[in-house]
Amino acid sequence: MLGPLESRYVQVHPSATTGRGVCRWFESNPNRWFTHAEIKQATGCSDRSIREPLPEALNDKDFVRIEVDKSKQAWTYRYRAG
Repeated sequence: MLGPLESRYVQVHPSATTGRGVCRWFESNPNRWFTHAEIKQATGCSDRSIREPLPEALNDKDFVRIEVDKSKQAWTYRYRAG
């Protein structure tokens, strides 16, 4: 059974593999901030996928699922669960 992030991601990118793993990882680590490097190390996902397709696919104008804080040199990301 797919979790909420992975389900949403598959709708946008049906043939994706790595992004799905990142979705599962975020689902198991909700409401915590992680640096880009921490996500990459934990999931093996490429820099580009973390920065672009994931937030674009998972967020919409009505609800932000993956928050991105760009205010620091190292961007941080958080899955807003619940």
